[in-house]
Amino acid sequence: MENSITPGQTEPVGNEHSSEAYYAFIENRVYWLLPVLLCLMITGVSLNWNFSQLDSNFKAVAIEDGRVIFQMVESTRLWNSRHGGVYAAINDMTTPNPYLEVENRDITTTDGMKLTLINPAYMTRQLSEIMMESNSIMFHITSLKPIRPQNSPDKWESEALKAFEGGATEKAEMFENAVFRYMAPLKVKESCLMCHQNQGYKVGDIRGGISVTVPVDVLYNAIKKQKITLTLLHMMMFLSVSALILFFMTKIRSQWLTLKLAKAEQDTVVGLRTREIRETNEQLTIEINERRRADEVLIESETKYRSIIHSVQDGIISTDDNGVIISFNRGAEAIFGYKEADLTGKSATELIPSRLHDTYKRAVQMLQLLGDSYFAGKRLEFEGHRKDGTEFPCDVSIASWKIKNNRFYVAIVRDITDRKRMENQISASLHEKEVLLREIHHRVKNNMQIITSLLNLQNRYLKDQKDIDIFTETKNRIKAMSLVHEKLYQSDTLSKIDFSDYVRNLAMGLFRSYGVSEQKINLKLDIPSITFIIDTVISCGLVINELLSNSIKYAFPEISSTESKLPEREIGISLHPSENSSDSYELLVWDNGTGLPQEYAIDESKSLGLQLVYSIVENQLQGQIKIERTTGTKFIILFKENKYKQRM
Repeated sequence: MENSITPGQTEPVGNEHSSEAYYAFIENRVYWLLPVLLCLMITGVSLNWNFSQLDSNFKAVAIEDGRVIFQMVESTRLWNSRHGGVYAAINDMTTPNPYLEVENRDITTTDGMKLTLINPAYMTRQLSEIMMESNSIMFHITSLKPIRPQNSPDKWESEALKAFEGGATEKAEMFENAVFRYMAPLKVKESCLMCHQNQGYKVGDIRGGISVTVPVDVLYNAIKKQKITLTLLHMMMFLSVSALILFFMTKIRSQWLTLKLAKAEQDTVVGLRTREIRETNEQLTIEINERRRADEVLIESETKYRSIIHSVQDGIISTDDNGVIISFNRGAEAIFGYKEADLTGKSATELIPSRLHDTYKRAVQMLQLLGDSYFAGKRLEFEGHRKDGTEFPCDVSIASWKIKNNRFYVAIVRDITDRKRMENQISASLHEKEVLLREIHHRVKNNMQIITSLLNLQNRYLKDQKDIDIFTETKNRIKAMSLVHEKLYQSDTLSKIDFSDYVRNLAMGLFRSYGVSEQKINLKLDIPSITFIIDTVISCGLVINELLSNSIKYAFPEISSTESKLPEREIGISLHPSENSSDSYELLVWDNGTGLPQEYAIDESKSLGLQLVYSIVENQLQGQIKIERTTGTKFIILFKENKYKQRM
């Protein structure tokens, strides 16, 4: 015991002051409060941080609730305004709005029912009353310049409205009585000017806002309970840790007192130290024998490990950092046909076809550069090379381990020939489903043709030319959609359609439907070979159907049934990628006929066909439409191809 202090020796002088401080800390229990205070401080910081997180999450949830309610109300108001308001029966709950000064505010139906016009503001008030009755949620439409005095803002709403005029997008605040208020601005849209144009607003102005008042007492009480729970947990943790600190300090003090007593009695036990050394040596001898037995157990464990490795049916191959094989289990022997002795010390490229040697070397380089993270959790498909020269598909997973500074790799190989055979069977099954899907498209096309035939039968009984035209336009729209299913049925792929071929067939069908030949009107098509998904083709097809029908019917009113071909009469359709955007397209439908009046606006048209065109371009194609009137009429449509969306 080289560090023992024999009689006559003293402790080193350099450690005297530090030892005294340590002994004073151990002996005086007052100092034990220091680690307890540190634990208390850490517990307080943790509790404060958790409280702040709960408050932040609580406010975020309340704000999101306010946004959802505001967006619901705003969407409902937008629907109302786009329809120019809606009429409802006059009763005790719905009386005429004295602040709505528009024509036809109150009307009477042919059967005597009295109706009044419900504008967005009136509808918002009624919705607020319903929400207040059902779940205590209240929202209030207000403005700094209200038409209705009851819509005047309170102090909080007035401050929010002024902030919106300064550029703010929303305002939210929590009040002490577990009530949350949210407010966002309302901007003037074209449809809003029916009621607000006399106030001097223009499109895009902030005309007011909607404040949402939501009771959050349930959520507030839940947060309060969580805070109480967190407080109790932190108190329990603090008390537990403090108890452990005091327990260990007590143990240390007890041990230190024992050592102090032993040191005081050291001079009297020198004779006993020799016996302790002898006992220690005997204990060392016992430990050496135990270590020897542990080595024997380790050897036995290694033997069991090798036995298990060799009994696994999968191939397990170990290599060093340079790809040299160091072990090769019986599963690998069965898969590749080699014996372990044949490959030990050779490169693993012996098990890979020669054409894949470069790929294997690159994979080894990436593994050496990036370590396990490159192949971690991955199973790779590879081609194996048997001793008899045959190749087979295999599934490989790779792991590595390190001994001192040397790295080794192990590859677990599985023959997946049977799995590949099953995958081929699955592929054949998918082909059968594709045939079934084609049959569905074929039947949809046939059903639409049956609808067209029924319309033709009904058309025979119509006398009014206006009704006949409506039936003709309806049949053409059905044919435009039926043609999509016909092209899908005939296409090599069920996901996309050749748009050029589709438009050519659609245009020729319309010419035949209206009894117009290319000798009377010259049809020009400029559409490259391009494919679109079914949603895009149907949307574009309906737009082209309406615009081409209008050109055939109205662009050349002077056409007679006996005149010869006049090349100057032209109708054209073209499609090209947009010059301003790589993922957009420009669709042109034009004619050199009489043209539209300069003051004509498509978005205000009363024609069902042009309303359909505007709705499809704006809502389904998410595009824009413009009209040029320099020579005849040219419709310019900018759009992006629709993406497939998951259907519910």
